[in-house]
Amino acid sequence: MSQGAAKIHHFHRAMITFWQQSGRHELPWRNTSDAWSILLAEVLLRKTTSMQAAGVYQMLSSFSPADIASMDKDALASKLQPLGIHQVRAVQLRQIAQAVLDSSGEVLKSDEMLYKLPGVGRYISNSVLCCAFGVPAPAMDTNLIRVMNRVFGWISQRKRPREDGRMW
Repeated sequence: MSQGAAKIHHFHRAMITFWQQSGRHELPWRNTSDAWSILLAEVLLRKTTSMQAAGVYQMLSSFSPADIASMDKDALASKLQPLGIHQVRAVQLRQIAQAVLDSSGEVLKSDEMLYKLPGVGRYISNSVLCCAFGVPAPAMDTNLIRVMNRVFGWISQRKRPREDGRMW
């Protein structure tokens, strides 16, 4: 094994061990492989903390895509208010729920189709495909970028590192 491969293998094992010992297993979306529930969680998690999102997720996870699609925008926005950008989230969630309904859930199985949903990019798409369907896809967020920088010295030259193809 090359020195680089050995370092990556060691890093991989260390991350898994850390997750097993210290991971936040109690977060409600960690206990499901339902694609709609994972997509809902990821939309709620954008630009907010997991602790803020957890309460809203608990409340909304009982709603089906049909329930969300037919919900009054202002009523949905009021439920999303603790997360911020609640008006935008409400519009996007209703559109996403409608797309799920229109496709009989097929939109949730396709990277190409997930990308077409409002507010869904590579991270959210990969998270849904990985957690719901077991597709090996990276979920690179700010935290992972920070770890990659600290452990491997990888620094993006892009203003928004999460958009750096080299980092992906």
